[in-house]
Amino acid sequence: MKKKMFTAMVLATASIISCLPVCAQEYTADGTGECKVTATVSSSYSVQVPAILELQYNSGSGEYETGYTVSVKGNILPSQSVTVRPTADSFTLTGTLTGETSQAVIAQEATEWIHASKASGSTGKLQISDAEYTEAEGKVSAELAKADTYTGEFTFAFALGDYAE
Repeated sequence: MKKKMFTAMVLATASIISCLPVCAQEYTADGTGECKVTATVSSSYSVQVPAILELQYNSGSGEYETGYTVSVKGNILPSQSVTVRPTADSFTLTGTLTGETSQAVIAQEATEWIHASKASGSTGKLQISDAEYTEAEGKVSAELAKADTYTGEFTFAFALGDYAE
């Protein structure tokens, strides 16, 4: 019983102490007092990458190809950027019936999104918006010779990091 009562008193004291202001000012006369208020908003972002792509034959290039879009939006510091890029420049497509393999090539026009204050004059970098997605186009292409259904996959990496001008 004494342990329960002691525990209850300790918890009550901790509750009262946690309600006290961290830093208080004491005044002994009429006047005014200022209270400084701060808030920290952490950087955040969202990325959209394709889940499935289907290559189509392009008679002009003689290759199978498709375009894709990656999109980014967010609220970041001027000293930061968001990168979204394929983890490799190519990947292997394999025929499900023949086992035939072919290298597919990946090309993406832009891989870095930067704060609006840094965007002017930045070649190859896109301006990030906190309200709307900003898009970058990419392309996957491969030379496929034998009749078959080919499958493969590649990975996108995305990260918030320091912006280097």
